[in-house]
Amino acid sequence: MSKHSICVNAAVFISVSVLLVACGGGGGGGSDSVTTSSAPVTISATNAEAVAAASYKTTAGLEGGGSGAAASLPLGAVIQTESASIDPVDVLLSQIKTAHQRVSASATTTLTGVAVSETMTCPTSGSMIMTVDDADNNGQLSTGDSVSFSASNCVANGSTMNGSVSINVVTVSGDPDMNLSPYSMQFTLQANNFTITEGAETVALNGGMTMSESTSDGVLFSHSISGGSIQVTEGGVAASLSNFSIEATEDINTQAYTLDLNATVSSSELGGSVTIVTDTVFQGIDPDEPSFGQATITGANNSSVKLIATGANTVRLEIDEDGNGTAETFIDTTWDAL
Repeated sequence: MSKHSICVNAAVFISVSVLLVACGGGGGGGSDSVTTSSAPVTISATNAEAVAAASYKTTAGLEGGGSGAAASLPLGAVIQTESASIDPVDVLLSQIKTAHQRVSASATTTLTGVAVSETMTCPTSGSMIMTVDDADNNGQLSTGDSVSFSASNCVANGSTMNGSVSINVVTVSGDPDMNLSPYSMQFTLQANNFTITEGAETVALNGGMTMSESTSDGVLFSHSISGGSIQVTEGGVAASLSNFSIEATEDINTQAYTLDLNATVSSSELGGSVTIVTDTVFQGIDPDEPSFGQATITGANNSSVKLIATGANTVRLEIDEDGNGTAETFIDTTWDAL
């Protein structure tokens, strides 16, 4: 099962001259609307473990949680992962913060209000194009700016990036580019077949969302992701999130984090759709799964399973098959076993 990870789960090469990011080979804009018309799943003692695992994995995996830790690293760093799971959102946040610096380092044109595009060669092979519209020409991410990038087989440090990403409706306070606290930023993001491949694993995003990050002291970071619909594909299994709202905090000194997950999840792995709602905010210490917190996952006819973190790597499932509000089946297991 995918852990909440504060590490960027794709090797990200951050440089003032070369960008390794979720980049794209394909043209054409992605759609904000992803089909999620799937019948609700009837939750039972037979499928509750699989339903709970898939629901939590999809929502927590999208949030990823690690932008604060990634942001604290200097330019030129290579951010490695502690787990095999790829975290595309962390990659995006890390790259967006330094986009202006990379483009300005190689751009030949710096005109206020003029979008500047640069074609860059990726460290191992492939290429990417980055475009920055620096609305106020201040050389850093600020309110009113927009950024987009697209690459074809952009390879570096064992990762291959394809797809395209654009951000706009940017609102910024402070200087997130240089990680000077306090700062806050919010923007809408559109991913069009954005993929990261490491070895045999590929993760893809397709759709739109609103993202935000803030910190008052450079230690405790808060961030959120929300939107109407987005598709996440991992291990060849596509899952759609609709009406999702995911919030997190993390302390980069203690590695303590919180997760608040709310979404409707639909996938073939689930066999339909369910809704996950956080009852008590999840808490844990990275890289471990939550040791505290609870979510209720509801399917057809109000059938449900409560996912309750009960300690170090342990979790309890309380299953209400008939939807009367009282659990009939209890399963004590581990996060690893889910």
